[in-house]
Amino acid sequence: MIDQKKRVWECLRRHRHLSVREIFELCNCNSPTKVISDLRREGYPIEDRWITRDGKRWKDYYIREEKTA
Repeated sequence: MIDQKKRVWECLRRHRHLSVREIFELCNCNSPTKVISDLRREGYPIEDRWITRDGKRWKDYYIREEKTA
């Protein structure tokens, strides 16, 4: 895993939910959506959801928790 992917993964693990802007700032990542797409393609369980607040809308990314039986 290259450094940028590793930084994004670790930020998601540490902060639980992050927007693209937060990933950009916290992880020093120029293209968070591309890195997230690459991580997903490699099998990392990253999910997203739309957030709407004060008339603004954005995506929030998080790690899907595996359910244990």
